[in-house]
Amino acid sequence: MQVHTITTDEKERITGQAANLFKVRHPDFYPCQANSDKLISFIESQLGMSILDYPYPLQLAQFEAAYDHILATSWFYARPEEVIEEDPAVVRERNAQQKLRDDFDARQRFERTQRDKNMPLAELGKVVSVQNADFRAQRELNNLPVRTPGLESRHVEQVQLGIKAQARVNVGLAHPELDVKSSEFAKLCAGELSRLRS
Repeated sequence: MQVHTITTDEKERITGQAANLFKVRHPDFYPCQANSDKLISFIESQLGMSILDYPYPLQLAQFEAAYDHILATSWFYARPEEVIEEDPAVVRERNAQQKLRDDFDARQRFERTQRDKNMPLAELGKVVSVQNADFRAQRELNNLPVRTPGLESRHVEQVQLGIKAQARVNVGLAHPELDVKSSEFAKLCAGELSRLRS
């Protein structure tokens, strides 16, 4: 009976899938060459050999363990902020279109106000009574429009933070003198994140 051995292509494909899944699960990880080298170096130190010599594909758990350990003991380069440069012609066109929409809305509001001012009181009463009846029907069916999600008032105790946000809040409260973009703050956040996960 022939023993199945994994080919180099299969090994690279499975390792690549695990690496891509790791990047999807950790959008805050900036996959630059230096960060990738640091991650792979730690994995190789645990394997005791180069990943090129390792006969098996790397698994997601290995990337996760390396990431957690490096966050707790060291740091990664942060993703740089992207500056979006827009073409001035596009900006002018967008502003011109927005001005047209604003002018049209203002003209419509003005015409509606003028119409309502010139409407006889008896007819205005009929219009308002129809609107009130419609409003009451919506209220009884609980179909009233709601506010945009995220803009509604919420009690503070109802807000649930993610584990990473909670770690940043804890470090910020404990060390208000630190700049949130400093490497010291990032190291303390990594330690707090490790503590919260455990």
